[in-house]
Amino acid sequence: MKFTVDITREHYFAYNKYVVNKLKQEINKRKAIILLSNIFWLLIFLYLFSLYREFTNICQSNLKYVTVSFIVLCTLIIVYYVYSKFHYNYFIESSVKDNGDTLGKMEVELTETGLYTRKPQAQTFYLWTAFNRIDSGDCCYYLIIENTKAIILPKNQINKETLKEINKLLGVEDF
Repeated sequence: MKFTVDITREHYFAYNKYVVNKLKQEINKRKAIILLSNIFWLLIFLYLFSLYREFTNICQSNLKYVTVSFIVLCTLIIVYYVYSKFHYNYFIESSVKDNGDTLGKMEVELTETGLYTRKPQAQTFYLWTAFNRIDSGDCCYYLIIENTKAIILPKNQINKETLKEINKLLGVEDF
């Protein structure tokens, strides 16, 4: 079965929104682990700080070095937090940029072995086992290959028979 879809900026932006939301969900799952890790390091620092304080009390030294080390640690934690926020935003931006091959008309051919996509500048073939799942967004269906890679199929350009055929070839129930 062959059909043609026309991917517009609206469809591509809908896919970008879908990817960003999925990435945020995955990153939020990892935030708990990062938080626990940071708490662990904070507890170790507090323990070492209390040991050092006891040492300074015994030796009757002044606490100037302890204060400086505490300020340095706080500065490092703030720098790490700001860096992780910038890194996260850069990762999201770089994950959803269009390389120029996404937009425009694309011919899609469904076969028993896989899916062909043809554009003027490229032709690709995917075995059905390459697809993780089919998902739906606001205005498109997405044949998910990886976290940030999918075949975009606009809902207004796909009829129910084509969708049933895709589901059958993917081996999933009606979507």
